[in-house]
Amino acid sequence: MGNLGASNFKLVYRDMYGAPALVPGEQLQHRLDVRVAFKVPDGATIKLGSLAIHVHAFYVEELRHFLDQISDALKDFALFVTTDNLAKCDQIHRLLDKANLATKDIHVLCTQGCGRNVIPLLLDVYPSLLQYEVALHLHTKRSRHFAHGKEWAEDLLDCLVGSVNQASLIRRAFACHPLLGLVMPRTSPAVRDFAGWGGNLEIAQLIGKEILPNGKISIDCPLVYPAGMMFWFRPRALQKLHLACKHLNSIPLEPLDDDGTPLHALERLVAHSCEAEGYKWALCSLEDEATQLRGCSPYDLSVLEPNPEAYLQATAWLARDMRNKERDYLLLSDELRGKVQIIAQKDLQIAASEALIWLQNQWVVKLTYFWVRKSKALLRKGLSWAK
Repeated sequence: MGNLGASNFKLVYRDMYGAPALVPGEQLQHRLDVRVAFKVPDGATIKLGSLAIHVHAFYVEELRHFLDQISDALKDFALFVTTDNLAKCDQIHRLLDKANLATKDIHVLCTQGCGRNVIPLLLDVYPSLLQYEVALHLHTKRSRHFAHGKEWAEDLLDCLVGSVNQASLIRRAFACHPLLGLVMPRTSPAVRDFAGWGGNLEIAQLIGKEILPNGKISIDCPLVYPAGMMFWFRPRALQKLHLACKHLNSIPLEPLDDDGTPLHALERLVAHSCEAEGYKWALCSLEDEATQLRGCSPYDLSVLEPNPEAYLQATAWLARDMRNKERDYLLLSDELRGKVQIIAQKDLQIAASEALIWLQNQWVVKLTYFWVRKSKALLRKGLSWAK
């Protein structure tokens, strides 16, 4: 596989502590879409593989929406619902009794209450998922640290099970292409400028030493991952992540940091695990974005292969952009200083004018008061003479 040029990528630089990440640009994401990269023959009769759906329902009040979306888009599946305590399990059973799901193969499990949705998937239900050819992982998501969290969660759900056609297309792609191991939502526009390594590269590199073929994750490798941790997959494709979870020294407890934990690092290694198991991966867009995919040729990108030329070029572009922004800020600062001085001078003039008017008003008041008193005095004198 030849390296793509830097124009196909962008460099995501989240904050001063995070490592810049080389991520696919919009056009490259189109070429990596499952509709392009793993086309399904028109009119082909395809036998769909067995399907399991795992939903981690920490926020039980949002589960009904997920169940409605699943029941509208999918049939013939086994459902695994996990949560973190027995009281929530009872709530989930009541919701499932009322749900109109096209399956009776339903399992509700109480997990250990830590590890967000990652540990329930990779440790608690993973052994059961191995019985199925394809699985879908979802979770009731809230991102309290992020202003567009609800928009992001809806976008993920729509990409994965937005309609019967969307879900069917992905399942048919898995059935037609045995090497397809993972389908991730294309990065949501709500988080596209932040979905990079963040503070997780060093932790990911430590995990990578244990689970990847060459034991190395290079900073100049492209980073593609399911931001938000929802995706379709073949259970065997996550075997390496399952092993990584089993060997974690400790699982972070709540309240969890927004970044820089083993769970955030594992999220960024989903595609790495897929490739390490010998599978390929693809992205999926919203249905109404499919028109943008016309004319795209497929491309097979690897998250395990460094692309130093693209990384260096993208870094140079980032440096150039930052220099330009610094220059613009300096120019803007000079312009603002000039405007501030003008405004200050105008404010002084206005203040002086207002002060003068106030003083004039004060003198008018005082003079009026003086002449009123004088008039009253004269009036009293006049009355005394009359007497």
